[in-house]
Amino acid sequence: MSAKGNWLERAANEVLKGIDWLASPNGQKVVAAGETAAEIVFPPSEPIIAIVNAWIARITTVQAKASAAADLGATASDAQKATAAIAAVTPDVEAILQQYKLLPLTSEQYKAINDAVVKIATSLIPTPATPAA
Repeated sequence: MSAKGNWLERAANEVLKGIDWLASPNGQKVVAAGETAAEIVFPPSEPIIAIVNAWIARITTVQAKASAAADLGATASDAQKATAAIAAVTPDVEAILQQYKLLPLTSEQYKAINDAVVKIATSLIPTPATPAA
């Protein structure tokens, strides 16, 4: 495999670790605490939090399906996974926007939110403990 392929594979694995950690019990505790604090300090953040939660749930599902397909020899590019995640989350987002009487999103906004949620998941990957010398 080329150096580029190795780099892309490592990057994809890091994103998966972030998504898995968000879905873990510890990840959910951290997320819930942050959401509670945000809602207390800035109540208008509730629809944002609801959208991000729905998005993370859909990204997790899409990634699990992509991993299962990869086990069978099929591959999905990041762009294909992003398209699938956006398609999966659109009904949820539209319902949340209607609930809070907010304007619909453009396709560019959907892509930007998807990119941001993937960055959130990636940035929350816990750093492994360094073994004691």
